[in-house]
Amino acid sequence: MVRSRSCFLDFLEFCADAAHLTSFPLSVDDYRVIGNDYHIGEWIFSGPPLTGQTWEDNSYVELLADRGFSNTILEVAREFRRCVPAYLEKCVSELLEEDPIAIGFTTSFCQTIPSLAVASRVKAENPDITIVFGGANCERPMGNALFEAFECIDVVVQGEAELTGPRVFSDIARGEPVTAQRGVLARKFKGSPGSFSDDAVTAEVFATAPLPNYSEYFSRLARGTQIDFLRESIHLPIETARGCWWGEKSHCTFCGLNGATMFFRSKPPERVEQEFVSLAKRHHVRRFAAVDNILDPKYLTTLFPRLRDSDIDWYLFFEVKSNLTKPQLQMMYDAGVRELQPGIESLSTPILKLMRKGANSIQNIRFLKWCMELGIRATWNLIYGFPGEDPREYQRMAELIPLLTHLQPPSSTSILSLERFSPYYQEPRKHGVRILGPADFYKYAYSHTARLDDIAYAFRFEYADGREPAEYVSNLCGVVSRWHSDFFVGGGAHSLSYLRGPGYIEIIDQRPSLKKREIVLEGYEAAVYEICDRGEGIRTICARLREAAWLGFSPQEEEIRRSLEEMVSNQIMYKEGDRYLSLAVAQQVSNRPG
Repeated sequence: MVRSRSCFLDFLEFCADAAHLTSFPLSVDDYRVIGNDYHIGEWIFSGPPLTGQTWEDNSYVELLADRGFSNTILEVAREFRRCVPAYLEKCVSELLEEDPIAIGFTTSFCQTIPSLAVASRVKAENPDITIVFGGANCERPMGNALFEAFECIDVVVQGEAELTGPRVFSDIARGEPVTAQRGVLARKFKGSPGSFSDDAVTAEVFATAPLPNYSEYFSRLARGTQIDFLRESIHLPIETARGCWWGEKSHCTFCGLNGATMFFRSKPPERVEQEFVSLAKRHHVRRFAAVDNILDPKYLTTLFPRLRDSDIDWYLFFEVKSNLTKPQLQMMYDAGVRELQPGIESLSTPILKLMRKGANSIQNIRFLKWCMELGIRATWNLIYGFPGEDPREYQRMAELIPLLTHLQPPSSTSILSLERFSPYYQEPRKHGVRILGPADFYKYAYSHTARLDDIAYAFRFEYADGREPAEYVSNLCGVVSRWHSDFFVGGGAHSLSYLRGPGYIEIIDQRPSLKKREIVLEGYEAAVYEICDRGEGIRTICARLREAAWLGFSPQEEEIRRSLEEMVSNQIMYKEGDRYLSLAVAQQVSNRPG
């Protein structure tokens, strides 16, 4: 029998009971910060015997304070850390009561130290239990280094495990040494030791992977008395695709995802729909978050029409590229997509080219505008500090943002993180960076005997040209902070929208950093403004007007260009090169006052 265990729910419940955390205004977002940001969640579990630090050692918190984390987050992190020794005793005791043959730990991002903390204690109590590690943090040298540094680990499964994993656990269940396979490390092998393989599972194998079973999660959640606040934010993870089709064409320079499995595969649309429906029936949940790195474009004409026609009120999240069209976004909204992560990362075309994003600033701004118009939340981050970037681009973005404050602001503004498997890591000299070693966190969490250069996923670095991005981004960071505050504190009152009238459009400007006003565009100028909804060049604009000649529009190109430049001057139009993008959001009938 195989059983799963949602230890993160168990730990939160335990801490809430032990530390009376109800006195803290702890939100779901706070808990996510503690679990994911800057390895706080790993530091909480990084006590003896994994490191030489005591459980009372809070030196890492001082580093976090310098990074700008709030006092609430840091105090809760300290409380959590004080709870860890007692929790580990409880957790291990409960695991041993089930008399397991093997315990498997899946570790990605910030899950390795908590997994090691439990695994080392289990092994100390019962050396006969086989400990198996897998997940993204076990890929390539990371898995090798963990295997060598921690004797409590008996087996490491590297890479995708649909084929290798079942064989490993079948051998363990029979009490036999692990059969040698590529991508599997084991203390006791049957045959020659395996070596890591970059081979990904085939599309056929991935398409038939078993449906996730979240029954244990919901059962544990139902038993909890201190974790009720999590219920309202449940988005069930679901995987519809694996790898990255864009990365196969052009690996983004800073991206360390898909280290060994960039090969893109997706499930058939009818299979995906079946999984949505089955999980929704089983768990009475209609909210799903696709964990895919990027949406399969074929779903726009296959999966989403099926979901749209299902008569189910879905609430879906996907990661996409920002080059989607408005009809495509409309289809996604009609199918139940309410949140998208478009990987915008910058509003500067030259910097986006440095990233190899395959996008430009007009596409990114247009995406935000259309999401606002359709009612889709766009989740994105603004990243700075790319090697070779022009500092003047950050002043340009700071001047641009007051025009965009009616749109969704970035969730965060942060400096570039250098990640293993990214082109920056693979070819640092080519990209103008010098890797200095693992990120600061690792020395707080691991024993000095561990091979941190191989275990680490994030690294410290310096720029070959000696630049200090903090010196030229401070103004932009301040502008973004005000944008964020105005957008959320203002409750959506700060808008730039337009309404259509007979032969004119009325633009209502309520952006916080600009003068409140109403602008009326008539005749061909109104037509031009709507033509520029997608961001068009002057030739296309003129051609579209000629097509509409029956409406009586016959202005010359120079006249059109003067009108466009006046709209740019009035800050209701964005210009890049010879392309113009209207900034006002079309006000939906349902949103109209009165």
